[in-house]
Amino acid sequence: MDYCQNCDTKLESEWKLCPKCGRSLQVDEQTSQSRPKFFVPKTPIYKPNKKNSEISIFGIFALIFVLIGFITVFNMNNIVGLICGIIAIVLGIISWIREDSPIISGIGISIGVTISLMGIVFIALYAIF
Repeated sequence: MDYCQNCDTKLESEWKLCPKCGRSLQVDEQTSQSRPKFFVPKTPIYKPNKKNSEISIFGIFALIFVLIGFITVFNMNNIVGLICGIIAIVLGIISWIREDSPIISGIGISIGVTISLMGIVFIALYAIF
């Protein structure tokens, strides 16, 4: 099976034009002798994702609410800690979906869940005792 020399598309032997770029596939005898008989594919150049190098605003806010949640849960203001934990989870999920910073958003989600559970447990214990 041959490949187009212009765009590297796989070609069938009966085709006269490349279906992707439209280049003529009819070869003169002079040019066919000068061309190599092997195919060297074009390798893509790695381009880093710019989103991952930027600071995640949603992730940062998730971490801020995690910090506020920890402070309020341990100061016996459990409802505020629970709300901050839920907000941290939501902001972490938004950051995760936007693919801003998976590490920061993962930390915000996991610690937000922990704070929310702590708030629920402390509220339940306060209601019992």
